[in-house]
Amino acid sequence: MALCLACAAALALAAAPATAVAGGVSSTVAAGTADAGADAVLAAPDRLDAILPDAPLILHLWATWCAPCRAELPELAAFRATLPADLGDRLVVVSVDTRPLAEVRRFLEGDMDLPDFETYRVDPAEAGSRFQVTGYPLTLFLDRDGAVTRRISGAAPWPDEGFRDQALEHLGAGS
Repeated sequence: MALCLACAAALALAAAPATAVAGGVSSTVAAGTADAGADAVLAAPDRLDAILPDAPLILHLWATWCAPCRAELPELAAFRATLPADLGDRLVVVSVDTRPLAEVRRFLEGDMDLPDFETYRVDPAEAGSRFQVTGYPLTLFLDRDGAVTRRISGAAPWPDEGFRDQALEHLGAGS
């Protein structure tokens, strides 16, 4: 019996994901991943801050498994394409998937036919606890201090001209 327990424990340890620490950030990386650093989950709460500019921005949270997110992505991509070049980095799109970023990119390219769509990926717990997320997709208008000034639960009206004007005004276009 003890031998069976020892064998089961050894098998469980061999199959468990390894934990890697890179640059002081702990992340869980699946065993056998070729380039674990590129797909590491940004797990520390301040890591989301590392990708958010110090300016008013629009943060969009989504996931590959979320049907409303999938329906919304083409409209979001079209909206992003209309942004002035100097504001493009202020529409920050973040996947909250637990799958590796390479898989999220393959999903965007293959399933969604959005090969050039840029997204970050963070631990869903980080985004969820920071912004009290209750569902996806979620679009947040953040001021330069990171405070939420507008929250859109569900699909945002990306094709709507009035919404586009509000978004540009929030981002400070023309000011």
